[in-house]
Amino acid sequence: MKVKLLLVFICTIAISCSVKKEVSRFYGKDYTQILLKPDKTFEYRTYLGVGGEVKRIGGWSEHKGDTIFLNTYNQPKNKATTYKGIINPDLKNKVIISIRDFELKLGLSTVEINDGEMIKSADENGTVEFAVDQIYNITYYYLGAINEKIKISNPKFNEIDILIRDLDLEIVPNYFTDMPIVVTNRKVVFYPNDIEKRFERKRASIKRKQWN
Repeated sequence: MKVKLLLVFICTIAISCSVKKEVSRFYGKDYTQILLKPDKTFEYRTYLGVGGEVKRIGGWSEHKGDTIFLNTYNQPKNKATTYKGIINPDLKNKVIISIRDFELKLGLSTVEINDGEMIKSADENGTVEFAVDQIYNITYYYLGAINEKIKISNPKFNEIDILIRDLDLEIVPNYFTDMPIVVTNRKVVFYPNDIEKRFERKRASIKRKQWN
């Protein structure tokens, strides 16, 4: 009987301890803050001074070690850049490239081919022409911050239409897609994207009114 009572007591303590560990974790005091909830959801906020605040919500999933992935509920419709290429027999010794997304043509973007062999600016319709026989890759640059390299499967394509992924040009990205962050009891470390740099926030106490 004593053994059974002891086992029940140990189990009760173990369950109590596990419940205590399953609590929300809050990181950051100023500007950027994140709340990680035990139900594997999160709230991310950035304060912009007179511009108010920006909030992103979504779910988190375990990855490797202390790393987790953040995914906002709001995701881009077109996640990856694709292209279509044809061989136009009427075009000789030149390649015509057009770049667009679902809503607009990327006018005045900068286009580079074959690892820097030639660089030109597209016209207002997102079209650019190169005097070249073969093309292996295309890199586009847009608004001084967005760039991406596209490998071309057939070097003989001379008409190429590129449909780029949905651009996220907000100060705080609209989309977190498998964004990796490292989480410990003391701090969280962000590795957001190609534009923003790595940063970290220390763990802090949760202000209930603020996060309700």
